Amino acid sequence: MENFFHLDNGIIRIRLLYPDGVKYDRSRWCHTGFIQDVWCKGVRFSEYERSRHNDQVTSEGSGLCCQYMPIAPEEAVHGKYTLLPGVGAGIYLTPNSAQDRLDIKEHFDIKVEHTKDSATFETKTPEVDGFSYFEKREIKLCGSEIIEKVTFKNTGKKEIHTCEMCHNFLSLAGKEISSDYILEVPVAHNPEGFEHNAMFFEDGHFTFSRYPEKPCYFDEKKSGKSCDGYAWMMKSKTSKAFCYGKIDFIPCRVSVWCDYYTLCPEMYVAIDLKPGEETSWQRTWGFSTGE
Repeated sequence: MENFFHLDNGIIRIRLLYPDGVKYDRSRWCHTGFIQDVWCKGVRFSEYERSRHNDQVTSEGSGLCCQYMPIAPEEAVHGKYTLLPGVGAGIYLTPNSAQDRLDIKEHFDIKVEHTKDSATFETKTPEVDGFSYFEKREIKLCGSEIIEKVTFKNTGKKEIHTCEMCHNFLSLAGKEISSDYILEVPVAHNPEGFEHNAMFFEDGHFTFSRYPEKPCYFDEKKSGKSCDGYAWMMKSKTSKAFCYGKIDFIPCRVSVWCDYYTLCPEMYVAIDLKPGEETSWQRTWGFSTGE
């Protein structure tokens, strides 16, 4: 069984996991379009969750990996057999619908096609207690950018009320998180005065007072702002390397998570569909070594 394949356009190279690879055995991450690693001109920008700290618990998060919340609020029940969007059919093993631990009883049948610089993942889920959906996730390399478009259709008998987000486990070419880092998040409301562990917000951006010895977290549980340009941009005071993310939706929630070598801006898209309804959204990531 192959675990991964690569896309490469001469500038950007990415490693994607196959949906049935062993990396998914205990993972909540969406099984379609899991971009485990990203290189720009040979320089690696992706990191692993709690990277380089083997004493820390990890759920194998890395690179650009998406995640769905429960298919509907009433399905977020400990021990209930339900449809786990992006993952399969099974049971939440932890109370409070924390998706870190899942018992997957049935994996989805996912069709994968790819060329040198593009990939498509198609999922038709079984119906579980009236819930089912079709998802098409298309990924393409374009210059120094990665473009991902998702089409999602409710094919079941019940309404779907969930959201999807992307964990951007990234660093600036492997540079550890420090006071050199600047993260601009124009879609977030101005959180002046925010501070958590080593991360704080001032002058319109997130930055750090020191190397973060503990995880840092910002979570804005309300709709973000519309933005014509990038939704977030990561850069450094001492390096020319940078990366950014663009979205074509107004986020229903905005978070920033940081841990050692990983800085992770997260944009959530709301999915509220009656049976037969369809929606789509797009994310774009850009990378530069500064050369």
